[in-house]
Amino acid sequence: MKNLSEKNAIITGGSRGIGCHIARHLAKEKVNLALVALKDELNDLNTITSEIKKLGVRAIAIPADITSEDDRKMILEYSEKELGPIDILVNNVGIGGVADFKRQGEDDIIKTINTNLTSPILLTKLLLPGMLKRKAGHIVSISSGAGKFGTPFQSAYSASKAGLIQWTAALRNELRGTGVDLSVVVPGYVAGAGMFADYRINASKEYKTPMIVGEVLPDDVAEAVIKIIKNNKQQIIVSPGPFRVILAINELFPGFAAKLMDTVGVKKLNQEMASDLQKTF
Repeated sequence: MKNLSEKNAIITGGSRGIGCHIARHLAKEKVNLALVALKDELNDLNTITSEIKKLGVRAIAIPADITSEDDRKMILEYSEKELGPIDILVNNVGIGGVADFKRQGEDDIIKTINTNLTSPILLTKLLLPGMLKRKAGHIVSISSGAGKFGTPFQSAYSASKAGLIQWTAALRNELRGTGVDLSVVVPGYVAGAGMFADYRINASKEYKTPMIVGEVLPDDVAEAVIKIIKNNKQQIIVSPGPFRVILAINELFPGFAAKLMDTVGVKKLNQEMASDLQKTF
């Protein structure tokens, strides 16, 4: 999908964080947008929707909970009514938690898996018949480095993000030749917006990522979304070079990579945040 002008896209988690940056970058490509977020984020949702309209594209705000079957149906129906057939879905919505698994509540675990994995899959399933009929469409999911390297004290979150990566790979292969493509963007720690930024805001001290792991900016993630659609790549890892090397090592030597991550301080970082925050975001 080299030319994105006049395409129509849905972005979940579109009211704040990385979702806003993705929305701005797509709007600059002249993509019309349906921005989805929870009802209690309506003020933020209306603000970013108004901003997007000023970039010369159509934009609508949809207050909805993607974990609700009725809301998922409404998202598609309202988006198509206002914008037309949907060409792009960005499964950006997600919640993360740093927690000691032994103490993490069952409801928190279920909510994390449902929000981050099950609901994006089911929303995609609703959009798929129309895309297949038109023989065109692109589904982009925002995963995490935690999905590549299961990070301590983020076990449920890591599981949900790993699921997105493998689901994308499987369905992309299944749909090969239909005109509908799937891709996944895998960011490392993101500074300035998103869940890690929320951790910092709500924590009692300033948390710094280990130097070897580093951080990326939300615009880096947004640029990867544009690149992955235009070049139809299956996966893009958005992370500084050293961390990419660690992820590659992890594929061949998981035990060694885990010890390396412990040595550079990732486990300690998450353990401290889990102890400090005592909640999910």
